[in-house]
This record gives sequence, structure tokens and C-alpha cells, in this order.
Amino acid sequence: MGVAFGFSYAFMSRRILAALSDEDRAIGSSGLSAVRQTGAAAGAAISGVAANLGGFADGLTDASARSASLWVFVSVIPLALIGGWAAFRLTGSAETASRRA
Repeated sequence: MGVAFGFSYAFMSRRILAALSDEDRAIGSSGLSAVRQTGAAAGAAISGVAANLGGFADGLTDASARSASLWVFVSVIPLALIGGWAAFRLTGSAETASRRA
């Protein structure tokens, strides 16, 4: 999911900024960076909480690493599904707009 976001970030940013008026573009571009950094911080926090709840807080052992790796992966599946849905919606509206032209 992270690689896909990294590859598509420039295109998403360009599309969002193109939809804004000239007056709002400066605020929009700074808002994109703020949202990206907030998402990275939230992802790190969610992963840390999931790892700690999965047993990583008790120390690094083979069993705690296996448990934590499972729960870190499982905890972000809903976010990946939401991200996939959002990507589908973004591309779906562009496809519809190009058909109208």
C-alpha cells in the first residue's frame, strides 16, 4: 500500500491542486503535506500500539515477534481497504470526466 501511495502521490497532488482555485492553491499544497505527515504519524502510532498489544511490549522473543507481526499487519487492513476504495473513486471520476469530453 505504501509503495502504491508513493507512486501515485504526485498524480493525486496534481489532480487535487488542479481542482482548486488560484487563491486556494498555496493553502492546498501545504495542506497536502500536512495530511501526508499526519498519515505517516498515525500509521506509526497504529503499528506501535498493535505491536505492543501483540506482545512486543514484553520483550523481543521469537513468539512476540511472530505475534506482533501478525497483529501489525491485521490492524492496518481496514485502512488499506479504505485507501483502495478512495483510489477507485478518484480514478472512477476521472474516467467518467474523460468520457464526457
